[in-house]
Amino acid sequence: MRPDSRLRRLGGSLQFRVTAALALFVAVVSTLMAVALFAINERLETDLLNGIVSHELDELEAEYPREGEAALPNSATIRAFVVEPDALDTLPRPLRGLPAHQRGLNLTFSDRTYRVATTVVEGKRAFLAYDITAIEDREDLFKAIAITAALIVLALAVPLGSAIARISLKPINALAEHLGHL
Repeated sequence: MRPDSRLRRLGGSLQFRVTAALALFVAVVSTLMAVALFAINERLETDLLNGIVSHELDELEAEYPREGEAALPNSATIRAFVVEPDALDTLPRPLRGLPAHQRGLNLTFSDRTYRVATTVVEGKRAFLAYDITAIEDREDLFKAIAITAALIVLALAVPLGSAIARISLKPINALAEHLGHL
């Protein structure tokens, strides 16, 4: 039997078609699930980080007029700067060109990634930067795991689909063989 006729027979077999349909179905569902997970994760992350940054900036706006520099939150994850408009060159370079009222922008400086918000307090420019480096690293790991899982499921879909098709179609194949003998 020539290879192209064997391939044509395989492509026309019911078992091949069922296996291909199952594999395609699994590929589509896996892809849609991964895309949905990524979109949901991104939306939740954006809402959460914007909420944190907005809350901290609102507190800074409320407390800075009373407490001055003591109101600046500077911790392991939050950095704040309040400078005169003519002293923007003292800020980290990525912050210098930001507009006066900006909420929820990702910037990288000092080898870290920050969610940044800006405002004006008593005529001074205020900048709040929330360190999201660890969150971004975990998100990259989550994406890698989700993609790997989808590829594993897809790789298993072909042999499992073939086995399911073979088992499911066994009675039909037996009937076809019996009819062929008649």
